[in-house]
Amino acid sequence: MFAELYGELAASFAEEGDGPFWPAWIVSQGKPKFDDGGSLVPSPVGPWQRDCVVQIDSADTAMRGEKGFAETDRRMIIPTGTLSGPVTTDHQVEVRSGPFAGMWNIESVSSNAAGSQWVARGRKA
Repeated sequence: MFAELYGELAASFAEEGDGPFWPAWIVSQGKPKFDDGGSLVPSPVGPWQRDCVVQIDSADTAMRGEKGFAETDRRMIIPTGTLSGPVTTDHQVEVRSGPFAGMWNIESVSSNAAGSQWVARGRKA
């Protein structure tokens, strides 16, 4: 219940267009599927997206200690109540407006203890 309420609050900020949350998409590239004999199974493999909102912030201390950290990496907070399904490092985040607009790669991601946020380390694509 908290995740949904938090998501609604974050989405209302995004609708206003003045931060700290911005409208975004979680983008998946899709992967080809094969049957047991190794033949390609017709299925959509192009990119698809899910609506969400995201807050972009400075990387925290834990992120700075992660292997592969770059000074341009940012902390991305994605309320779980604003999208369906998980967020993984196989996804990208496309921020649709605001000062951080553009495509971001997800370098690492975890959920917070309350399950209300995906917290990711993002890098501009």
